[in-house]
Formats: sequence, C-alpha cells, structure tokens
Amino acid sequence: MVGLAEGGAIGNSSRVKTPSKEYAVARKRGALALVWLLCAVGCDFAPRRIELPALGPRAESATGSAADAGQEPPDGAIRCESDKTCDDGIACTRDVCLPSGFCRNTGDNARCSDGIFCDGYEICDPRSGCHASEVALCDDGDTCTIDSCDEAQQSCVHAPRDLDRDGEVDAHCPGGTDCNDFDPTTGLHQPELCADHIDNNCNGVVDETPCQRPQHDTCADPLDVSAGGRFVLPLTGASSDYLVSCDATPSRDVVFSFELAAPRSVKLVAHGALADGTDEIATLALQAQCGDRSTELACRQGFPGDLRVRSLDSGRYYVVASSFSAATLVLDVSLADPTVAPANTSCAAALDVSAGGRFAGDFVGVADVITSSCSGPGQPDLFYAFTLREPRDVEVSAISDEGGRLTMSLRDGCSQDAASLRCRSAEPVQTHLHQLPAGSYVLVLEGPSSREVSFALDVAFLAPTPPPAGSVCANPLPIALGKQKTTVTLTDPQEVFDTSCGGRADHAVFALHVSDATDLDLQLDAGDAPVTVVLESSCGDKLSELGCRTGAPAATRMRNVLPGDYFVVVGSPSAHSVSLGIDAADLTQPTAAVGNSGCTNAAEVPGDGGVFSGDTTGMPDTYHAPCGGGALSPDAVFRLVLSAPKHVVAKIDASFDSVLYRFRDSRATPDVCSGSSAEACDDDSGPNAQAVLDEKLDADTYYFVVDGFKDYSSGPYSFELVISDQ
Repeated sequence: MVGLAEGGAIGNSSRVKTPSKEYAVARKRGALALVWLLCAVGCDFAPRRIELPALGPRAESATGSAADAGQEPPDGAIRCESDKTCDDGIACTRDVCLPSGFCRNTGDNARCSDGIFCDGYEICDPRSGCHASEVALCDDGDTCTIDSCDEAQQSCVHAPRDLDRDGEVDAHCPGGTDCNDFDPTTGLHQPELCADHIDNNCNGVVDETPCQRPQHDTCADPLDVSAGGRFVLPLTGASSDYLVSCDATPSRDVVFSFELAAPRSVKLVAHGALADGTDEIATLALQAQCGDRSTELACRQGFPGDLRVRSLDSGRYYVVASSFSAATLVLDVSLADPTVAPANTSCAAALDVSAGGRFAGDFVGVADVITSSCSGPGQPDLFYAFTLREPRDVEVSAISDEGGRLTMSLRDGCSQDAASLRCRSAEPVQTHLHQLPAGSYVLVLEGPSSREVSFALDVAFLAPTPPPAGSVCANPLPIALGKQKTTVTLTDPQEVFDTSCGGRADHAVFALHVSDATDLDLQLDAGDAPVTVVLESSCGDKLSELGCRTGAPAATRMRNVLPGDYFVVVGSPSAHSVSLGIDAADLTQPTAAVGNSGCTNAAEVPGDGGVFSGDTTGMPDTYHAPCGGGALSPDAVFRLVLSAPKHVVAKIDASFDSVLYRFRDSRATPDVCSGSSAEACDDDSGPNAQAVLDEKLDADTYYFVVDGFKDYSSGPYSFELVISDQ
C-alpha cells in the first residue's frame, strides 16, 4: 500500500479527484483516511472513467464497507453488489465483484481458443474481445525445406525441397538429385524419355540412347480406365503414332482402354492443356482394335473433345487421345446404364408438347437434318410440335447442364418453304412469343456442333398479351434528333429482321422523322458488346435500307437523308441494353465513284479532299492488303496528288467488313501499285470497326485502296479524305 497525505500524489499520477459532491463533503469531515490499492480495479487495462452514482443505502450501512470506512475509490472504479453487476459485455473476460464493492474485469485467453494449433493462438483483449494472433510461424529460413504445420502432431514440419513431388530433392540443395524440380519427369532416378528434348535422368545429355517411350504412349501400354473417373497424362515426349478420322494433322497421342462386362452408355471428355494452363483442342477416337482406324466407332474433336455412345456392347475398347501442342491431356470417363435414342429426329416424328411442361433429352447420335436461319452446319436437330386453338403467348426455354449454345427456331410447318417465325441462339436459349395466332407450329431445337449435350426444354402457354413497344414495326419507340442519347432495353424480337449486315440479334425498333434534307450521325454503344444499327424507310424491308453498320461501338454517318419518316433498328447478339444517339449533321453530296477498280483507272481526289460513294460488288480482286484482305474481295482505288506536305485522314464507312491501305508511287507505269508495296494499312481502328488512316504525308502521288477484309466481302461504301495543313 502506498501512503498518501492530503494533497499528495500517487507515483507520477495527478492528484486524485473526487468524483462527486458527496465525496467532497466526506473530505471536509476528515473521513478520507485510506488509499485503495491501484490494482484492485485491474492493472491490465486502462481504467474507464464514469460518473459514480450518488451514495445510497450501502454507503449508510454498518457493514464495514468502503463507504463506511470513508475510503475513496480509484479513478474510474465501478461500484457493484454482485458479479452480475460487473458484466462488461466482453465474453472472454472474467467479471468479479471484489469484497471491497468494486468491479474487476480481466481477460482470459483460454475462453478464446478454437482448439486449432496451426491457425495460431487466440488472445482476449479486455476492451474488444477475442482476436487471432500471428499464425504459427513454421518458416525455418532454409530455402531447401518446404515448411508446413501438422495439426495432428501439433508442430511444424520441415520437409526436404521437392516441388514436383517426384521423390527426388532439388539438386540445388544438399544431397539433391533433381535437376529440374518443376518437372516430375526429371531426376537422377528417372528414365530417359525419347524425343522429348529434356534431360530426364539429369546426366547432362538430352535424349541419349538407350531411352524409352513415355507411359501409355502406344497401344502396347494403354492406361486402363474401366473404373471411370479423371485421368491426367503428360504429352511431353509422346509421339504421333496413330491417325484418326476426325484429325488429319499428326498430333502427340496417348492411349487408354476400358472393358465393359455388359452394355453401357459411355461419355468421354478430353481437355488439352498448354504449358500455361490454357485450353487446347483435344481429339478422341474410340476403336475396337487399338491403332486400327478401320475399327473406329466414333471420333470427336473440340474444346473439349467430347465423345459419347448411347449404348456400347460388352467387350474391350481403346481410346486414342491427342492434342497438337498441349503439354497435358485430361480425360474424364463416365459409364452409366444404356439410354434409348430419341424418336423425334425428324419433323414428321415431332414430339407433341401442346400440353406444355418440361422435356428432357440429349443429342447423342442425333443427325443434322435442317439448318435454320440462325444456326450453322453440323448442329443436331430435335423436333417438337404444338397446336393452338386460340391466340396465346408461348414461352419456351432450353438449357444444357453441360454448357454450350442451343438454337431454337419456330416454324409454321414442316415443308421446306415453311416460314421461320423466330430463331434464337444462346446459352441458355429462351423466347417469349406474344399473341401467337391459332394454328399448328413446329419447334426445332438444335445442339452445338461440337458436343452431344443433354438438355431440358420447358414449354408454357399463357394468356395472350401485346408485344412490348419497340419489339415490332407496328409499335416502334419514338426518337428525335439531338445530342441526348436514349438507352433502351433490347426485347425478345417478335419479328424476323433480315438486314444487309447479316446475323440475328435481339433488337428494338425506333420511329424517326426527318424534316429537312441532312446527314445523320448515328452513335450506338453497348460497352464491349457488338451492336448493329439499320436505317430504313420501310420497317423490316431490306431493300429500303439507307445503311447498316455493325461495331463495338457502332458509329456511322448516313449521308443526304431526305425529308420523311424512317425506322431505326438497333440490335446486339449479347447486350441486354444499348444507348442510341442520332444527330443532324452538315449535308454532304458524295461524289459517285464508278469503274475505279485499279490504280490505272483510280478515281481522282481533289487536293482539298472530298467524300465519295461507290460499290465494290462485281469489281476484280487486284490487290491484297498487308493487314488482311480476303480472297476474291473486290477493290476500289482513289488517287491523291499532294503538291505540299499535308495532314491526311482517310476513312471508310462500309456495309461490309472493310480494309484500307495506301501505296505511294509517282511512276507512270501501266499499274503503278503492282510495282510497289503498301506503306500503310488498317482494318478496324476506327469507330464501327471501320478502317482509318491518319497520317502526315509529303508531297507525292498516293493511291488508297478500299478492299474487303473477309473472303468475298463487297458492297456499298463511303470513302472520305479530310486534308489539312500539317
């Protein structure tokens, strides 16, 4: 106990303050005689200062309490009657009411422990509760050990460095024998593999004789996968031993085998993995006799290679799996009960779904019978039919539990000339048809061309509702000229739009009125998603198009638009909404360019530039772009003569995927461009993925060539040269 005279101090602390008027009265009466032990209220945390309550009955009692003794409490002390009074709300503290009538709250680390050694110790902070301490540190500072924590042993483990886990220690460490600890095929005790360009046995010589083939590289050593599961084999060192029907390119291959005691359905999925982990094409061939292509039962190639047989008879089978440049091949093998092939593989045998509901199926062994307007070749087809006795909304969706795009098309019959009322391709695919008239319809569901996936098809018939505004030509959304952009949600298209841009996409239809002849600047944006914008004088009529552009984003100028009413159709195959802006621009009258199929008959461009319109359809394919240019894509050529250095911006706005390149040549030869190489080339750096050349050019003669980037690309275009002083 530390003595204290009136007016003195405890240690280096300031004078003890009386926390209430009653204590001041007590001091005047000379009742202050004792000093409390400082640790009576807990020395392990800073005191919390609160106002003490006025002295009540306890202070007046004759129990020999601190108040009766005239003792003054330490600063921040809390009076108590019982331990319950001292509860501070912190679960890990021990809360005690001392005999002196004041609380003590101390931390108990044991109350915080989670009983796990390897996640470190837990401690109790009396002010904020339990906290995790530093995780148990097992790093011994030795780079030749792999340090870990063993919970069972309640201790750290320091294993010799063996990163590839091939049983040999890194040769950089004492006693190590693995010259490449990142490759499990190398080490002093590893066999030398032939033709893998690796020193497998770490003797300093690569691919020396004798050497051996990698495991499971040939039919003499297939890996048995009869139990099913996942199997991983390195392709490093493997050679191309067997040709298969679906891959004419020799690729490094490995061999698997399995035996069936009874008929089973078989699903084989192969993934090729490059050294950096990215996917590579994989090929699978199922054979009855290993290496004998004439006994091949099925062959599939893709990302991944996916081969399925609905019912395979009992017996021994072999799988030749390959990938041209992959470092590793992963094969997943699934065996199940045989399944029955679907019967609805033709329009005549369509499954009736008029009652609605869910219909499960798969495309295993299903052929490609038709090609719809939004599908491609090789996609297997299944057919469904329904009849409506009155107008109804029809909601249809299909999803594969294995991924892959599905294609859904609705037709008004089975004949070859049956109209396609709706066609959509997505993952998953769904559509909602509004107020579909009474009649009979055929729904064609197509799977991906590379995989025979399973799926679930849902069909529902609902009360008829009008189509959303903007989804049909009869109910377009209004839009006016101005710089303010309009954002619209793309609707499930209720009408089929055939445009010069090609492709199918969700879209919205706008109605636009033009009062005076003008140029129109159209800006369409959906982030990184591709978008298409079409300007038509008659909605849905391809022949009435004034222009169609696709890009990400799409920006185009429609020139010399006459007064009248127009329709603007915007769409995207992947975006949910797009932003559209249409503004009037200065009216221009493009100069028609005709017959300018080569440098010898190039259209002349004035020294101050200009705008030209033309069409490459039917022109010869004379030149080839160094940055692209499709085979048999016609060319159009423009000639510019500069008498002084100028800043020249050349750009194309075309209805097809275009490329622009430039020659420099002032010679008067029959075809000056054929005798020189293009100095500049661009195919898609401008807005709307159109070509732009922005250059500072010296005085000379230049030829600009408008070409198609893709094979056989041609069509109408606008070519503009903007020329200014440097």
